Amino acid sequence: MDNYKLIRITIANQGGKFSSGLIDDFNLVNLIKGAISNGEISSDCILERDVEFDVENFNNKINVFGPLICNANIFIEEAFIKSSSDEQNPDYKEIYSGRLDFLNGFVDKSGIKTFISSDSYFECSEEELMIFSQKVEKNIVSVYQLKVNENEVFDRKNILFSHSDLNEVIDPCQNGNIVLEHFFYIPSMKYESIINFYIESVKEDEPDLTIQELKEDYLEEDELKDKECLNKLIKMMVDDGQFDRNDYFLKKLLINYQIECIYCEGKEESENDYFKIVGKDDELLYES
Repeated sequence: MDNYKLIRITIANQGGKFSSGLIDDFNLVNLIKGAISNGEISSDCILERDVEFDVENFNNKINVFGPLICNANIFIEEAFIKSSSDEQNPDYKEIYSGRLDFLNGFVDKSGIKTFISSDSYFECSEEELMIFSQKVEKNIVSVYQLKVNENEVFDRKNILFSHSDLNEVIDPCQNGNIVLEHFFYIPSMKYESIINFYIESVKEDEPDLTIQELKEDYLEEDELKDKECLNKLIKMMVDDGQFDRNDYFLKKLLINYQIECIYCEGKEESENDYFKIVGKDDELLYES
């Protein structure tokens, strides 16, 4: 077997399950409105006609479980794998630990970056309802693992998070309402391909320009090899707005650079539940 390094990244913080969904079933909408009027609504209840209602089932817009990344603790460990025995029992050594702070920007002091990959805000018509819910847990631990070549230097600045902006879901009393959604590791040698993905994703808005012309508009040629290139790219993404799950750029990242989570668990100690039902023009119909 070829020798390699195994990198384990652990992120721990308060977090939980956060969801939002659209209800467009006319009969169900009327049953929910009736229960609200009669003071009989709750997060898990039986409506008239014995219809079951559970807010966690309405998650066709947002459905994420994980730690909040603002003020999360992060631990990075490294193990050298030279035999099958090492694979079975890696001898991890800590190479970095700290606390993440994305409250004032998209780059943490560690060099780790983040961008919005989904947003909890959406709208509905008069005949529809929007459901937002959260179940917060005191401590959620997410663990990610990746392999790098034996001679390759692991650089935490190549870590890129994407997060779900949960301002519409999380109780407004909470701070730093962004939960980890995707984890990417992008070696600096791949920065230019990332720029190309991004340029291709914005070409729809500039159909008369070629890929090369667009690239020249965004970055100088020598910046493609600059270590701050990814920082600049993420800032452009933040300025341009979010990327939803169907976006070309995000799809490319998911296919080529996503690191799968090998463990994500809480202690099942729910700190507080919160949900709200909202109608057209953001009219708050119920909150608990």
